[in-house]
Amino acid sequence: MTKDDRLDAAFSALAHPARRAILAQLAQGSASVNALAEPFDMTLPAVSKHIRVLERAGLISRQKDAQFRLCKLETAPIQEIASWTERYRSIWEARFDTLDTLFGGHEGKRNMSEENTWVRIERVFDAPIDLVWKLWTDPVLFKQWYGPNGMSVPTAEMDVRVGGTRKVGMAMQTPERSMEMWFTGVYKEVSAPGRLVYTESMCDADGTIISPQSMGMPESFPDITEVIVELSEVDGKTRMVMVHVGVGEGTAGAGGWNQAFDKLAAFAQSLGDERS
Repeated sequence: MTKDDRLDAAFSALAHPARRAILAQLAQGSASVNALAEPFDMTLPAVSKHIRVLERAGLISRQKDAQFRLCKLETAPIQEIASWTERYRSIWEARFDTLDTLFGGHEGKRNMSEENTWVRIERVFDAPIDLVWKLWTDPVLFKQWYGPNGMSVPTAEMDVRVGGTRKVGMAMQTPERSMEMWFTGVYKEVSAPGRLVYTESMCDADGTIISPQSMGMPESFPDITEVIVELSEVDGKTRMVMVHVGVGEGTAGAGGWNQAFDKLAAFAQSLGDERS
């Protein structure tokens, strides 16, 4: 059974309040089926059925003690659940922190409503709009141009639909050192081929959000930013306007985007040459 299978079984088992109550009893110590059945207004066979569900999910085990078979709580599946929920807890906490920032809850942090301070880049690419859209949404193509000069993109996982997640890993290798940077986010708007909006946060290789400050970013840098991409056709070419809400004009992030778009333009041109 894979980890995902174990999580599915555990969450399914925990969906019933009677089974959660049985686990609460077993948290106090091992007990027989008869003892577990006492608080419930149901037959012993019905309680036994719930216990079998918990046993198949690995949440409890049975052991023989003298004349009785005792049920015992197993902690390993619960630890897996705790680890899974902890990952998403950090995401939601980061989102709530960012909302607090948006509404002025943290002094000294930049107000996200001041959109005129954010990076806004406009480019016209000598490529059809459908191709430019694919360069943003096809992970294989995206890896070919994304990131500043000197960085590669070994990983691009993109579930391009509203509510879908994304995870991008960038890497740089020099004789002196190697460096990795990971980003994760959620797609908020997907309107092919004209508009794409997604959130972006720094994360580790597992996708767990980390503080930007732990990566050397300034205190004013928010935990979650938002990338807005708008595409339109202009005389057979594609006009792109990209706004990165949360990243200030004139910062290193702005420079990185410009370098990436230079690579996008060159890559789109090479794909056009191949087609002609």
